Amino acid sequence: MAELKEIINKIERIAPLRTQEEWDNSGWQIRLNKKNIRRILLCVSITDDILKQALLKKCDMIIAHHPLFFGGGFDKEIARDLIRYHLPVYSIHTPFDKAVGGTTDMLIDYCGFCIDDILNDYTKIYYADMTLKELIHRIKKGLEIDKLRVTNYNPKKIVKKVAFCAGSGTSFCEDVINAECDCFVTADLKYHTALDNNLTIIDVGHFESERPALNTLKNLLKDFAEVEIADEKSPIEII
Repeated sequence: MAELKEIINKIERIAPLRTQEEWDNSGWQIRLNKKNIRRILLCVSITDDILKQALLKKCDMIIAHHPLFFGGGFDKEIARDLIRYHLPVYSIHTPFDKAVGGTTDMLIDYCGFCIDDILNDYTKIYYADMTLKELIHRIKKGLEIDKLRVTNYNPKKIVKKVAFCAGSGTSFCEDVINAECDCFVTADLKYHTALDNNLTIIDVGHFESERPALNTLKNLLKDFAEVEIADEKSPIEII
C-alpha cells in the first residue's frame, strides 16, 4: 500500500502533464479524497466492463491510457458509477506517448526491434534489413495478431528504414516520407491517406499498438501497490 500522491508523483516524473498536447485531457479524470492505494487497475480505455473488473478485483483506483473526458463528451453514467464506487481515475495519454518506455517505445519492443533514431516526440525509427513479408511476420508474432491492414504491399520489397508510431499516427506520414522511410507502422489508417501516397503503411490497430505500454506502467508502479492489467480487447473485430 502506498500514498496516492506517491503513485502520481512517480508517474509524472516520467510522463509530466506539462508535455501533453493542447487538445488532450490527461491527468485526473475523477479525483476523490482517497489517500492510500492498495491495488490499481490499468487499462487502455474505460468502459462498463473495466469498471466491473475494477470492482471485482477490489481495486482502489484506475489508471487509463485514454482520458475519460475527451473529444467533446463523456459517458455520464460511467462517470457517476466511478464516483459512486469511490474509484479515482487518472489518464496518462499524450505525456506517456512521449515518455521513455511509452507507447511507441513498447510497440517497437514487442515487435522485436529497437529504437535507432527519433523522428519526433511520437515517431521512432528502426533500421531494418528484411523483406516486407518478413517485417509483417515479425509484427504479427510480436503483437500476437493474425491480421493487419497494409498499403502498397509488395512482399519482396526490401525494407531498410521503418518508422513506428503507436495510436493514430497517420498525420505524420509526410514526416516519415521526408525521412526516406520505406515503411510506417501505426494505426487508424484512413482511405484517402492510403490512396494519396506511395508509402507502405502497416496498420496494426489502435488498441493493439498501445496496449503493450501498460506493462511499462505496471513495472513502474509494482513497488507501490498491487497492479493488475485489465482483461481488455479492441472494440473493432476483423472477422
